[in-house]
Amino acid sequence: MTIDLKTLGFVVIGIALLILIIYLILLVRKAIDTLKRADVVLDDCQDVTGVASTRVIQLDGAVDDLADSITGVADSFRGGQEKGKTLGTVLNAVGSIKDILSGDDDPEVKEAKKKEKEEERARKREAKKRERQIARDKAREEKKKERQERREREKQAKKNK
Repeated sequence: MTIDLKTLGFVVIGIALLILIIYLILLVRKAIDTLKRADVVLDDCQDVTGVASTRVIQLDGAVDDLADSITGVADSFRGGQEKGKTLGTVLNAVGSIKDILSGDDDPEVKEAKKKEKEEERARKREAKKRERQIARDKAREEKKKERQERREREKQAKKNK
């Protein structure tokens, strides 16, 4: 059997197409993995953006309170407000800033702290449960040992009689 150039050309083109298809399949597989990783990164970015947005809104409120308190202090020096009201405004502004800096207003932080406390309580309950079980096991072993010793003494007493 002889192979002419036309048949040889079709075989070479077929092999090249097969290699190209395998290459494209591998390329698509890697692209899918890359897209999955990009999706995870975008989700993380969205979470960070949400936290930052919450903080900015809280900070905006604190800045407004601070501006009001400064205005109140200025008005009180001019005689426009009572000193007690001015002091209350200043204390509210300071409290708002403290809450923002400590992160107590963030619901995610509160939820994380609550979950952490629950986990700690669960760990303590489990530790107490294990301690009680160990104490029970120890008491059982001691009773078992006492029974065995008593039986041995009774056997010895029977032998001696």
